[in-house]
Amino acid sequence: MNGDHYREGKRQRLEEKLPEVFRTLEIYRLGLEAAARKKAFEKAEYERLRAEAIEEATHRHELEQRWQHFTEASAKSREFEEHRGFIAKAMETLESYEGEDKEEILEYLDWAKCNIERLDPAANPKLLLPKAKEPTAADLEQYLPARDQRSRGWY
Repeated sequence: MNGDHYREGKRQRLEEKLPEVFRTLEIYRLGLEAAARKKAFEKAEYERLRAEAIEEATHRHELEQRWQHFTEASAKSREFEEHRGFIAKAMETLESYEGEDKEEILEYLDWAKCNIERLDPAANPKLLLPKAKEPTAADLEQYLPARDQRSRGWY
């Protein structure tokens, strides 16, 4: 209690000092309550800021994942276009081919065409939608603001 000392002396008895002792105790109690309220407010503010930062990081991560999925699907589709060109050229060559295995080659190219149609995102719209996964703390770390060295972090 701020180093206050109360003892009985020759001039003043301890009973006479009781109102001052109680006043000091009340001031000390009020100071503790104010400190507790301040700590609770700071904790609530920290939690609010933390929640906002995580929400923003989650949103940015989702946008990044969606764009990455789009560019990967686009690249796959370009690759499948090259395969279609290869199949078209092979089919053109097969028109003049007279070998015994011509039917087997045609079946193989037909199988390849079916796989391309099944796997090409441009030909199979279900493949266009990204599969959302819940981001981990590590996924979000790059999108979170720098943290105070004294804090334990956002997680």
